[in-house]
Amino acid sequence: MTSGCNQTYDFIPDRAGDNKTTLIRVLDSCRQDSDSNKYRAAEFLIRHMGWHISQENDGIYPDASILTYDFLIDQINHAIWQWQNSPYAQGLSFEEFCEYLLPYRAVEGYGNNISAEERYDWVTKNIAIPDSLTGLKELIWYYNNAVLNIRATGGRGHQLYHDGLNDLHYEDFVDCRDKAVQTCLNLRAIGVPCVVEHTIGYRTLRSHHYYCAVWDTKHQEWLRFHGEGIKYYPGDDDWTSAELLNIYRETYAPQPDNSYCVNDIRPYRFESPCQLDVTHHTVGIELQVDSNLNGYVPYLSTFHRTANGSGLQPFTYGRVDGNKLVFDHVVPTVWYVVTIYPDGKEQVVSRPFWVNETEDGCGYITYADFESSTNDVENVVLFRKYPVKEFLVERARSLIGTKVVGSNKPDFSESRTLWTLDSMPLPKVKKYPFRATGNYRYYRLITNGACEVSELEWLEDSGKPISPTDSSNKAYDGDMTTAPVDSNMITLSLPEMKRIVAINIAPINADNAITHGHIYQLYVWKDYQGWVLHSTHKAMSDSIKFSGVPKHAMLWLKDTTKGQEEMPMFYEQGKQRFIYCIKNSQK
Repeated sequence: MTSGCNQTYDFIPDRAGDNKTTLIRVLDSCRQDSDSNKYRAAEFLIRHMGWHISQENDGIYPDASILTYDFLIDQINHAIWQWQNSPYAQGLSFEEFCEYLLPYRAVEGYGNNISAEERYDWVTKNIAIPDSLTGLKELIWYYNNAVLNIRATGGRGHQLYHDGLNDLHYEDFVDCRDKAVQTCLNLRAIGVPCVVEHTIGYRTLRSHHYYCAVWDTKHQEWLRFHGEGIKYYPGDDDWTSAELLNIYRETYAPQPDNSYCVNDIRPYRFESPCQLDVTHHTVGIELQVDSNLNGYVPYLSTFHRTANGSGLQPFTYGRVDGNKLVFDHVVPTVWYVVTIYPDGKEQVVSRPFWVNETEDGCGYITYADFESSTNDVENVVLFRKYPVKEFLVERARSLIGTKVVGSNKPDFSESRTLWTLDSMPLPKVKKYPFRATGNYRYYRLITNGACEVSELEWLEDSGKPISPTDSSNKAYDGDMTTAPVDSNMITLSLPEMKRIVAINIAPINADNAITHGHIYQLYVWKDYQGWVLHSTHKAMSDSIKFSGVPKHAMLWLKDTTKGQEEMPMFYEQGKQRFIYCIKNSQK
């Protein structure tokens, strides 16, 4: 009753609407408490609540418009109790408490509204972490394995929408973000300072990833781990890959260097200012551009197979400083262009350039000639859309010595070797004729170690494949990325003797070669425009030809039928050269 006369609380978000009276009631209640931290905590939550939304089953709502008095009071009281009593929270400043223990939200706009008190009750009832577990690594190992077992018991068959803590009893809706959010908020509820971090992407991979980090009060450092993961726990070696680009920590309050500009609509994954760049190694750069970018936020973008199809994704943002652009968090050994987003539409405002690092840790820029004159053209023949991965090359090499034997006895006590693989197979389906043939009821493919065969067909004289007797074997599932590696043999049992003369096989691979029947688009890089579609063709073999392609230009081959891994390339002396050379291979 006093606040209406004496307190304006002008920091309450406008999005609260009719719920403003509820938020005032929360602030009044906490102000009257003898613990002044309760009001400070309530002010922090409500002041920054305008940046957060709730995705309910019937729609999306601003948090400030729907959160109840009981929810917020329970959240504040429980978080402060844990701050004051949990051994994992000792030494946290009030500001650190506000970001890493207090919030009910771990990722902006994601997750149901469940108070810390409710989560504490769930963890206590369903996991019952022993008091003897005092180390962060042991605690999180116990939590992760318990949740995995709970999910496995429930299996699939959950409802068609997120259902709060009930989701933890099923294997539906499980992805890295869901795991990270649930883990982070549950750990906060039992007094462990925790955050969610994410990477937008990798230098050569399409994937993004969400994971957790906990604060180690003993060593005063953040330790990363996978929510509900079975490896990489706090205290393990740093598992952040050199392939990672920028890493962002999700925060509840907006970060001071992450401000909005009046003419700017933020691009995908940068919609909220509530994230902090915590990339483990970056350099700073400055550059000049011809355009006047005052009033815009400049971004550094590089190749990524994005949902909008532009082939560019921003990874870090900078600021305009007079006639130059300043970027403080740039991952080196990557090529970039500067992009802005007037009216939310991507606009390229620089030529491509490489960012590398000097010996003293400074960043330097080398502009790249990725464009070519359209008057100087050639025909190109492409075999792949992404380079061969080295670890898959090693798995293919392990197949050398694989043999096929035939027998008329089911135990193969008497058999004849029909064929032996004497060279490393390429990452595609290839036909191998047998050197010897005969009529047999039983055939067996035998490898030296794990059976790294992703595709297998047994061929008669007519070239017709024989239907396998064990169709559940991963060598018959039509998926290039799987193989029956838990065995070293595949057996074909026939109802009667037959003469098989060849096999089609492929080693396990990433399925990035040209696939017969797939539709491919070839894009050509144009300075200040980005990726421009050159032509579209259907593959009729294991290669595909494009005519009239500008010489020396950077190219992007996009498979519109299936698959996501793609990488820019150049075509030089009749061969493909990918821009990041994992393993450049013509075929």
